[in-house]
Amino acid sequence: RPEKETHEVHPALQQTSQTRKVEILQYVTPNHYLINCYRPLDPKDEVGPTSDHFIQSTAGARLALTDAPCGAGAAALAFLSTLAELRSAGVLPRMPLNVSFVGGEFSQHAEDHARALFLATIDTLEQQAIFVDPIFKHWNVMDQISTTDLVKACLDHGEDCPAKLLVIANFNGLLVKDRRQSNAEPQLNELIRYASGEGSLAVWIEPEMNRAMRGGGLFSWLTGLFEKKWRDFGRALTPDAVSEPAYTSEAKFQLPLQPERTARVTLAILPIDLSRSAK
Repeated sequence: RPEKETHEVHPALQQTSQTRKVEILQYVTPNHYLINCYRPLDPKDEVGPTSDHFIQSTAGARLALTDAPCGAGAAALAFLSTLAELRSAGVLPRMPLNVSFVGGEFSQHAEDHARALFLATIDTLEQQAIFVDPIFKHWNVMDQISTTDLVKACLDHGEDCPAKLLVIANFNGLLVKDRRQSNAEPQLNELIRYASGEGSLAVWIEPEMNRAMRGGGLFSWLTGLFEKKWRDFGRALTPDAVSEPAYTSEAKFQLPLQPERTARVTLAILPIDLSRSAK
């Protein structure tokens, strides 16, 4: 849809809107549909199975969605608002979807923004039969107790959800720049272990920069963990190119306070199959 129309549908999320094409190669009945190519993040098919991960997680009636660290909620809300936009445009069927959302965040200021954005967006999502029940937990990735509390909240809030989607974004500054991977690893291990199981998927998103993409950077470290310590939980779905530890995609978005201008963002994305059988 035109950029202007997209912003009118989701005024509270203009900062996350992106000009993106959606390619649907096969669409069947409202009760059963096959989507072979779903690209709200990347119409050029640059991010591998990432888009399929997102749409696969919405195939049932209930979804446990965890975003940690959630920041101001941009990653989860971008996903949910894109889904709502596709339903509004008639691209996807408007089947009821109940989302049990848990956001884990260290910054109280960011959490307050996330709460406000969810509140501003819930009515728009419900118009497209997406019913979100959000809760937030203080989370410090360096702390075992807060990680256990986050996992307990996910278990309680997402009870009876057959599908789980874990979204992790914007962590390379803390983990790589500050050299804290080894301190964070036990807590990430607990979070990944909780999220793994039948019907479980994850997506890790970072700005494309050297400390995320280079050898010895964040994604190389993650893929090494899944190849060795975390291989019982699932596997990282890396690109075929040996030199690239993650997929990359570029998008432009309209500036909310200067709508006549656009800005560019380049992301590095690693989809992860946490079904355990994916070893």
